[in-house]
Amino acid sequence: DDDDDDEAADALSEWDLRKAAAAALDILATMYGDEGKVSGSRYVEILLATLDDVLGSDEWETVESGILVLGAIAQGCQLQMAEYMGKLLTFLLQCLVHPKSLIRNITCFTIARYKDWIMHPDHAALEATLEPLLGRVLDGSKVVQQAACTALCSFFEQENSGERLKPFLVPIVDQLVTAANGAYQRKSLICVYDAINTLAERVGEHLKEPELSERLMPCLLDKWMRFSDTDPDQFALMECLTSVVIAVSDGCMPYAQMIHDKCLRMLETAAIYDALVKQGRAAEVGDPPDPEFVVCAVDLLSGSAEALGPSVESLVGDSRVVEFIVVLSTSDHLDVRQSVFALIGDYSKACFVHLEPAVHVLVPTLAHQLNPRYVAVCNNAAWALGELAMQMGEGMRGGLDMIVPHLTGILAGKHGTPLMRATVAVALGRLGMVCPVTLGQHIEPVFYSWCEAITRFKNNDEKQDAFIGLCNMIIANPEVFASQLGYLTSAVCSFADADYEHYPELHSQVSGVLQFYKAQLGREWDVYVQSIPENIRDRLRATFNCV
Repeated sequence: DDDDDDEAADALSEWDLRKAAAAALDILATMYGDEGKVSGSRYVEILLATLDDVLGSDEWETVESGILVLGAIAQGCQLQMAEYMGKLLTFLLQCLVHPKSLIRNITCFTIARYKDWIMHPDHAALEATLEPLLGRVLDGSKVVQQAACTALCSFFEQENSGERLKPFLVPIVDQLVTAANGAYQRKSLICVYDAINTLAERVGEHLKEPELSERLMPCLLDKWMRFSDTDPDQFALMECLTSVVIAVSDGCMPYAQMIHDKCLRMLETAAIYDALVKQGRAAEVGDPPDPEFVVCAVDLLSGSAEALGPSVESLVGDSRVVEFIVVLSTSDHLDVRQSVFALIGDYSKACFVHLEPAVHVLVPTLAHQLNPRYVAVCNNAAWALGELAMQMGEGMRGGLDMIVPHLTGILAGKHGTPLMRATVAVALGRLGMVCPVTLGQHIEPVFYSWCEAITRFKNNDEKQDAFIGLCNMIIANPEVFASQLGYLTSAVCSFADADYEHYPELHSQVSGVLQFYKAQLGREWDVYVQSIPENIRDRLRATFNCV
């Protein structure tokens, strides 16, 4: 009986001897199977010989334990198990329709553990696996529903999953939408939302196709609109909806007003509460709203801004959202400030005209939050300031005295994560694009740290901005950087030639700076280039023709 099986599965969620034994087999598989050791093959041979009788047993509990063993050894013995996978997968797919729900449950887990082999294009196993696995999403057992959704997430998270899953997106979306619209219980629905969320994050723009976006968006919005604005059960759905909105891009335009309005109602409650508390009128308000409502609503607004770009301008202009941003940017909750600062950055890119009247308040607030003790908040504050600089230009000059000491202090003090330091470096570079004379004089003492941080950052538009800002600073202050050539040449070589082809303006700027120093230094330049590592010298010669 499936109800009995569900109760048994709930009991098995606790750590016990069974799970400890499976964990031990997993560890042994990793020890013996690592990098195709001969001992790994022997380990698999011993286990499979034992499992023959176990998997062929008439007792379903015995079969279930054997399937668990197959899942336990999967990660450590991928290479050794490859020769058995054809037969093994056939067996597992048959188990997905076993009468006992615990068999179907553990089979979902085990299939997911072999996702690397199944997803490999040479094995032609993905289509045969997805159809029955998707069928379990609508299983009559809640634990199987959840296990199937979790297994699907494992496939969605695989590298290059977007291209591999593209041919199957219609049945995947159809089944997940059917599950979301079905009579799922709360925990199973959260698993469905998580699966849709993961799919949107990994396959991204492939969901822009109307046959997919027009299935997903109405389903999710209908579910969301049924929640009251104060129901905490909507959090998982809002996170899912945020990822889908970003993925479908302008495909969310027909629903944008509806999304915007509901998010603003959530923000208004929190903003009014915060404003009254700051005015010393706490007695007039009741319990504080859950900050998670604000975080989810702000993140969804950020997703809409990223998806719609300048098209979001009319929504922002006709609302009080900027007023709420100003109030909530000083929230006592770190996660609220983190999300609000990200929204400031997104609105800077998408609709700065509506943010501009508030920059005299927002810039000091963001500068004050450049505290490396709070990594996520500091990271988003630095990013938002960089985005504002790109829009404000020379208008950012008045805030430099508040901003720059914090940014350079973070680099000088070796504070924070590599990502936060890289974001700080990008912010300084972007400030240098618009205020090069002043920034060039401030960045020299931390130039090594700036180069170290920025070279670890992925090559993208933000990094290009940072380097163009650096070039502007050097042109405005050439004598300041003359003693920093070693750091400079190593940093500019962190871009591959293909990246410079993608960013011709950057290549032109860097070439101009290097040629300037070559002309100015004369023989000293020749001495310098002979002192640097050969790989750097070769790059300077091939990419910039300055050796």
